[in-house]
Amino acid sequence: MWPATAMMIASALTSIAIPVIKHSFSKKKEKEEKDFVSLADEEIPGWWTFAGITINSILILWMTQAWFGMPITEVLLAIAIQPILIIAGLKVLGITGSGPVSLMANATQFLYGLIWPSQIKSNLTAAYISANPQASLENVIPSFWVAQRLGEKFKTLIIAQLLVIPVGAFLTPLMFNLLEHTYGIGLNPGQLSAPTELKIATLAVVMEKGLSYLPKGALNASIVAIFLGVIFEILLSFHKKDKEGNIKKRFWWVPIPAALGFALILPPSLNIAIASGSVFAAVWHNFSRDENGTFNLYSTPIASGLIAGEAIMGSIILPLVAILLEFIKT
Repeated sequence: MWPATAMMIASALTSIAIPVIKHSFSKKKEKEEKDFVSLADEEIPGWWTFAGITINSILILWMTQAWFGMPITEVLLAIAIQPILIIAGLKVLGITGSGPVSLMANATQFLYGLIWPSQIKSNLTAAYISANPQASLENVIPSFWVAQRLGEKFKTLIIAQLLVIPVGAFLTPLMFNLLEHTYGIGLNPGQLSAPTELKIATLAVVMEKGLSYLPKGALNASIVAIFLGVIFEILLSFHKKDKEGNIKKRFWWVPIPAALGFALILPPSLNIAIASGSVFAAVWHNFSRDENGTFNLYSTPIASGLIAGEAIMGSIILPLVAILLEFIKT
């Protein structure tokens, strides 16, 4: 777990630095060409952004002082590093389809633990403050893509998501209680393992008792993984043109650190499904390379349908399992 987390964080930060450095030293500035113009491509008023940042920063400072007694410096640091985590998280999201929210929370948790080693509760709260906007952006970006394709305005999308926030805040504890009552939370067979919370709790113990509490070899493995993540990301930044003039990666055989890190962390049930889907998509794309081929037209709707169907079946099966368990107990 530790090496995979270190590799993903190092590669994400490196992937941010490389384009910035290239753009800074590049003499030729290329303009991005858009395939089409959509209503979702409208510009949001600047005062929306600044007003939102100001109001939310004041609320966070007040709540953390009133409820948790956190140092103002730690809260300000948590707010200041949010843009870095957002960019890194979106980079990983674009590559793998999954956002490293818990991994970024672990990274900031480690940082706060080094600066304020005796404030475990405050460090956990600060880590959540730093990583939570990244989780929100992971929902906004796909929603924006859908709005762009459907031709809806981006302002309407933002307002709709703001209206849904209270609904989510109301339903989340209800669903958590239902899951806990049906399956239970823990590492026993049949229980929901909650690996993210396990990682965060483990790191909290380590930061309290010291790095010597890490499993044997974990620190050395993490250092090696950091260097591998940086090296892999640098190699992946080199490109070349083929005979047809298409830009391709020069070192195409180098594994993507973010995807490799997720493969080492996620349970087999998810990895097997992801790997099977990747192989199926690669074979399909190999036989349908045209821009208007079946792969470009139907791969995304089929993948979306499979994911939505699994979620729908899970929501149907969950109440049935709960009823069945109650019937067996009686």
